[in-house]
Formats: sequence, structure tokens, C-alpha cells
Amino acid sequence: MERIHELQRQPDGSWALVRACNQHAISPTLPRNITSDINKYRPFDDHNEQVMRPTNQLGWKLPEFTLKAGQVHAWHGDKRVIYEVSCDSVIFLRVSPGRPDNYNFFIQDLNSFAYDITNGELAYQVSKKTSLIKTIVKYEMYFIMGVISAASIPALIMVVGSDVLVSSAQARSKMSSSKALAQTILSERERIKELAPTLHEKLEQFIVSQLQVDSDRLAANTLDRVASDEKTRGQLAGALAGKATVSPRPFTAWSAIFTILCTGFIKSAINLPEGYLEAVKSKHKPLVDEIQKIDWSNPGAAAGVATQFLEMFRDSGVTVSSTEAMTIVHEVRSNPAALKDSFEKIIRSFIDFNREISGGQS
Repeated sequence: MERIHELQRQPDGSWALVRACNQHAISPTLPRNITSDINKYRPFDDHNEQVMRPTNQLGWKLPEFTLKAGQVHAWHGDKRVIYEVSCDSVIFLRVSPGRPDNYNFFIQDLNSFAYDITNGELAYQVSKKTSLIKTIVKYEMYFIMGVISAASIPALIMVVGSDVLVSSAQARSKMSSSKALAQTILSERERIKELAPTLHEKLEQFIVSQLQVDSDRLAANTLDRVASDEKTRGQLAGALAGKATVSPRPFTAWSAIFTILCTGFIKSAINLPEGYLEAVKSKHKPLVDEIQKIDWSNPGAAAGVATQFLEMFRDSGVTVSSTEAMTIVHEVRSNPAALKDSFEKIIRSFIDFNREISGGQS
């Protein structure tokens, strides 16, 4: 992939940048499946637009139109969701219910793509002058991307359906709860980092494991980019939804971890659904009681609490040593009131998230 910068001479003799876009040196007229190699084409350039001036088979001019990321075009009964318009090609997600390439990514020569959605689609459905169905927001684009990258195409179908992208009420509800969980975790990061750095580190590892990205590369940028970039936030929310759809235990485990830490050190009632709180207390009552009564001057007793936490962290998909588990318990014990608000927000987001992903059952 090459980045092209096109300059234009101005009347005063200066030069101005008029276009910047990716060039993939792609020539095939037929779409090529790049799903297995999609990371070679990322990050997508979702800013570039291309004005097309098509003609039909007789050479007559058709109305010009603009291709840009987020557009959803019809093609022979399927849908094409544009993720990038480059200098010479289009990268799109194909939505083809019932076909083996449903929700696969393709790249196609720019002019061939334009022909397909004008002349090709007109031949298929004469009544339409344009194949543009709608435009979706970037967040939706990258939410879909996140589900696919973190889980699988079958998981995406379970989350958003086989044909409607993120347009159904159920799909939007799942996306909304995933978005809320992602935003809550990200917004509470700094507060937890200051008061409970070991717990914060494990939360970071959890996020990285859901995104399935190179941890060294992400660590170099920290998660600040995730917190500030709409596309990355959308992908994180999609990754959370995808992972939870195929394996909900990491999410219920984190919900329980925060609840136990909160109820173990905060004697006052916390603002959570009573049924959920009682269920967690009932299941983990021995651990909650032990935390509340433990003699922290007794190393053996403290190690016992840490050992019980180890199993829960394993369920969450994060590796934690017995020393780290003990440190987390000590961190929370040292700052219970300050951490209470953060924990409550995260617990509520996990509860809502788990309920929506599981189909309304908390």
C-alpha cells in the first residue's frame, strides 16, 4: 500500500494539497476476497471521497455520484458496505445472507465497483437509478469490524443478524450496551490506575485480549487512542459483544470480581439491582465474608483470599499470580471509599451488558 498526495498549482504560484489517498495497485475488475488478509489494508482511509461520472453501455452519461466510507450499496440482492475509497480501489464488506462469503471483506478496482453498482445493478433491477441504500456511521462500521476480528462471522450474525447490519432493535440494543461498557471501562481507567494500579493493569490486559491486537503495539500507544478515537471505540465495543456472544464467562467473571471487591470493603449498600446483588452474594458469600472478617496481619489468611480470587480471574481470561491477586485485594482495602463510585459504574455496565448479550436475562 502506498500513500498518494496530489498537489495542484494555485493562481499565486503556490501548491495546495487537493487529495490524499491510499493506493493498493489493484487491477482486477472482479472483487477479490481479502478477509484473511484484512490487516494488511488497515488502517482504513475513511476520509477520502471519489466523485464518479459513469456512463452506460451506450455511452450515455449517468448522474454523477460520490463514493465514500459508510455507504451501503445494493448489488444483485446483496449489500456492499464501503470501508475505504482509495485512489484506485474500494474496500467493502459484503452482506450476502445464505452465502458462504456473507460478511467477508473484498477489494475491487474503483471503476469496476462503480460499474457494478450503476450499470450492473440497473441491469438487475431496472427500476432503480442508484444503488445507494443508506449511509451508516463510522461507529457502526467499526463495531461490525470488532465483532468479526474478536470472534467470528457466525458471532456477528448472532449479534446483528444475517442481513440488517445494525438496524434491528435487538442489534442496536446490544451495540448500545457494548458501547456503554466500553466507555465506562475507559472512562474509569485513570481513577482506578491511581488507586489500584495492579487491578488497573489487569483491566488493561482484559481490554487488549478482547481486541485481539498486538499488545506491544497497543502498549506503545497506551489505551489513550482507544479512549479518544471513535473508530477504535467502536471496534472495542464490537469486540466485547463478539467475545461475550461466544464466551460470556470473562464478562460475568469481571462483574463478580468488581461486585465482591465493592461489597467486601464497602459496608454501606451499593446502588445495584437487588436480585443481582443477592445472587452474587449467595454464590460468593464465603469469599465476601472472609474479606470482611479477615485478619490482614495474618499472611496465611490474606493468601487464602488471594487464592480464591485467582480462579475468578482465570475465568475472566486474564493471568494473575497469587501475589498480584493479594496486591489487588490490599489496594482496594486501602482505598475503599474512593474506588466505590468507579466500581459501581463498572458493575452496572457489566450487568446491563450481560443482560443484553444473553437476550434479556441478567
